[in-house]
Amino acid sequence: MRAVMCFCFCIATASLHAQIQVDLKFPRFQYIAYEPVIATIEITNLAGRDVDLRDEGTQLWFGFEVTGREGQTIGPLERWRATRR
Repeated sequence: MRAVMCFCFCIATASLHAQIQVDLKFPRFQYIAYEPVIATIEITNLAGRDVDLRDEGTQLWFGFEVTGREGQTIGPLERWRATRR
């Protein structure tokens, strides 16, 4: 029984530590429809070693997916896509 408790404690303790911490911050809480949303992303390396963040083929290391209240995906505006090409 003691070994099981020790094992559970070790797993619970290990799950509290992440290797990368990501914070997403917005300067405001509310936005008007079609208004640009500016966000700051802060990535902190807690791994204790170098972490290589890079694209692998078609897999991008960084991206966004925006969803509505009902879980539907909200895609970018065509105007935004045209300016980013």
